[in-house]
Amino acid sequence: MISERDAVKGKILVSVAAVIERERNKILLIWEGDTPYHGHWVVPGGYVKPDETVQKAVSREVREETGLEVVPTRLIGIYDDFITDEDQPFHHIII
Repeated sequence: MISERDAVKGKILVSVAAVIERERNKILLIWEGDTPYHGHWVVPGGYVKPDETVQKAVSREVREETGLEVVPTRLIGIYDDFITDEDQPFHHIII
């Protein structure tokens, strides 16, 4: 159990994103229909569920959003995004 001293105050969201490269350096993008990136072209991805690994989350999200079966091969990076929703700040960590 996490001590109260170490417990995170506020909201932290963890998500994954898959960069799927095709021939001639083409990258697969999807048109996002959900918040927080609604109406933008993005790489496939989504939130990590509490009971899954990051690798499983990548495979699941790509399958749900594109129908493709993928196996993650390497980590490109870890990025931060800071979102405010209804005056509530969120730290969004994207792997």
